[in-house]
Amino acid sequence: MYNSKEKGVYIGEWLRGQMNGLGILLYVDDEYYIGGWFKDQKHGLGVYQWGQSHGAAAGDKYEGYFKLGKAHGNGKTTYQDGGWHMGKYVDGKMHGLGMMKTSGGITYIGSWKEDELHGEIVAHQNLGDGAREVQIYNMGEYKGSREYDLSKDWSELEAAGEISAREGGNAARMARENIGRVTEIGRRAKISQRLAQHHAREAKFFAKASIRYRKFREAWMGLKKYIVIDED
Repeated sequence: MYNSKEKGVYIGEWLRGQMNGLGILLYVDDEYYIGGWFKDQKHGLGVYQWGQSHGAAAGDKYEGYFKLGKAHGNGKTTYQDGGWHMGKYVDGKMHGLGMMKTSGGITYIGSWKEDELHGEIVAHQNLGDGAREVQIYNMGEYKGSREYDLSKDWSELEAAGEISAREGGNAARMARENIGRVTEIGRRAKISQRLAQHHAREAKFFAKASIRYRKFREAWMGLKKYIVIDED
């Protein structure tokens, strides 16, 4: 276990002085990460929640794959307001095919580029008649729209986005299922730490006892030459 005011409390596996394997990192502002580590960085499957120090993002949660500290691969972000995104992530950002549902009930299916809607996006309101339209974006900037054409937009836009979203949802599920395993490793790590502390105290006690004995022996050997033994 590692405790630092700046870095929080880490409970888990280590390798050569670095967080490596599976572990939990907890911060005082409710920020946390539970999952895989590689050389002190989030790596592999994991669950991360933003803390109060992140302002508007506080309470948002990402579940899925990480690579060297950043969301990378398939995953899901659940927002504090009830919205979510499932799909592809690259270098910590939504990037590639996926699906997003906003707290206002609008669903977007298509592609993202560096966290921004990009290209042709299928959009529909979940309330009402659910009519679809294709909206056009350039790095998040709305450029216009056209009518939804079932004959091509389903296969070229919607189906591909839904497949990617499903993969992101599956990765999120696996990350959640992994929490129990990580928690058990963390529990064992705490037990190991307590045992290590106990053995360290024992070693310290015996080391001190050894030093005391050595000093006593040296003192005794120094006094011995002055002692005359009466053999009568």
